[in-house]
Amino acid sequence: MRSELKRLEQVLGACLVSASAQASPETYPLDKVKRGQTGYGLTTMAGTKPTLSGTVTAATGSAVRFVNFSGAAPAITAASTTGLIVDDVDISGGGVGIQLNAVAGTIDLNDVDFNSGTPGTTALSLTNVTGSVDVDAASSFASGSGAELLISGGNGNVTINTAITNSAGRSIDMPSTAACGASASPRRS
Repeated sequence: MRSELKRLEQVLGACLVSASAQASPETYPLDKVKRGQTGYGLTTMAGTKPTLSGTVTAATGSAVRFVNFSGAAPAITAASTTGLIVDDVDISGGGVGIQLNAVAGTIDLNDVDFNSGTPGTTALSLTNVTGSVDVDAASSFASGSGAELLISGGNGNVTINTAITNSAGRSIDMPSTAACGASASPRRS
């Protein structure tokens, strides 16, 4: 009987070793995953950006990335929040592209194509913004029917690192900034 138990123990042990070797396949390291590779049931994502027709209302610390907007008025809005990142976004048609009211903190607009395709009215509207706004050189402004950049009130720093092109309206409009000490100076390349 003892020898039978010993034999059963050996067989079960061998089965467990074999099962554990098969149960945990080697995992491919994440740092080696590249665009276009495929794996068991998964693939690295690639393709065209989705197009939205509605408005995204950003909350504190929001990021809007890799999307197109068409006909939304405004495409992106935020009010009484802190911080915003908009990255690789195309905005066309509709009214205002991005409308910010009383937003504080850092506001980074990177590779944003304002008024792509069919122009809207105003590309970027800043009302009572106290945050630091930075529009990078990969962004673009193109002929809307109103001001490309509208600054009304607020005391935030606004840096535009790209050309503003507007043949229909004003490039920059600052109707009520005298009381808050805002000023604008064009960046020359």
